[in-house]
Amino acid sequence: MNYLSDPSNFAELVRSAVVAPTPPVRTTVELAALQHAVEVEVPAIGVPDGIVDAICALRAGLRRKELIASDRRWRQAVRLLQASAYLDGRTEVCDTDLSVLIHVLWDSPAERSTVERAVLELVNPDAGKALDLADAIEELEAALDAKAGQAAETLSEWAIKEANPKLKRAGKELATMRAQAEAAGRSTATLDRVIGRQRAVQARVLSEALGVDASALAGQL
Repeated sequence: MNYLSDPSNFAELVRSAVVAPTPPVRTTVELAALQHAVEVEVPAIGVPDGIVDAICALRAGLRRKELIASDRRWRQAVRLLQASAYLDGRTEVCDTDLSVLIHVLWDSPAERSTVERAVLELVNPDAGKALDLADAIEELEAALDAKAGQAAETLSEWAIKEANPKLKRAGKELATMRAQAEAAGRSTATLDRVIGRQRAVQARVLSEALGVDASALAGQL
């Protein structure tokens, strides 16, 4: 077939390429159903004794760190745990729901990391250990920043004897912990975040202290 010669036909061809967007399908919930869920179904979600014990332990741990939430906030936090279980289609709160407490038990952003650590150590030992490794990784990065401008030999010696070995050990530990968490069906979100930091800091050490092209070793970090 020959190409279109009539300009008007060609214009129609161009217009035919435009497809009207399909309106997105929106999920709607009737107000009465939402009220029933909030007032009846969510409060009926069970809170096992093990979860109650965990909440009590968390409260005591945070109080020792001088982070004190009101009794009213703790009661509201329990309702959030019930809502988390309800939205997941369960009839009881379980350990994984406790992670939502990270977002509700602090008043200032500076307190969030303390609450996060306390909650994760309670819910997921892997995540708690990962945060310890994250602190060590951040210390190494701070040391690298502090050594900026020092002699190349001094920086290289520090990287070879201290920084790189520590970062490699942290990487191996994190990889092992992630594999174990994944096999057990636990969340790997925190581990993945710390693994990302470990790789970034190790890449900086290799390039800035040893002059190695870290991008060429990306798959080995």
